[in-house]
Amino acid sequence: MKKYDNYAAQLAVLERAKDEDLSNEFVMSGVTNKFALQFELAWKLLKETLAYEGVAAAASGSPREILKAAFATYDFIDGDLWLEMLKTRNDLSHIYDGDAARAMVDRIVEAYIPEFRALKAGLDELYEGVLFGCRTSSALLCAELILACCKMRHFTKPIFNKMQQFKMSIINKIRAIEASGQVVELPHQASSTMSSYLA
Repeated sequence: MKKYDNYAAQLAVLERAKDEDLSNEFVMSGVTNKFALQFELAWKLLKETLAYEGVAAAASGSPREILKAAFATYDFIDGDLWLEMLKTRNDLSHIYDGDAARAMVDRIVEAYIPEFRALKAGLDELYEGVLFGCRTSSALLCAELILACCKMRHFTKPIFNKMQQFKMSIINKIRAIEASGQVVELPHQASSTMSSYLA
């Protein structure tokens, strides 16, 4: 998914902010600009994952509505912090005081970047191998798809029907691998649920 790739790539850049001279006016300007870009990528990525989940609010173009829908759908998002981040993003063009700019940069580094990282980790756990880039090992891919589907089944109701669609494709991939003589090595938590999925 291109939006995810862009989000992850830009986050890797923004995470380097802590290693820069944050007292430098040009560095502060760069950090705030990168924060604004990261926030934009974040809510648009959430819009796409919510659409995948079948959430009606994903049709909205409003960042606030997307964020509220995300709070209701995902348990790894700090709703209050994301609304604060939205306000900060909106206030960026009105910050003229050096002290206020420095306080904003400190907040970006101390709170917002970790929250961007938490969003990536949460989405990775749900969608790796399903919506996002696949691993090189086909057996591991199958295991990840099973784990993702199991997690999503218990996570949100809208995904249940999509999980059922994945079920047969996962089973067929695993059977094709086994028919070719390869061994499908699944993580322990996946193998414990395998029998119910192959039944």
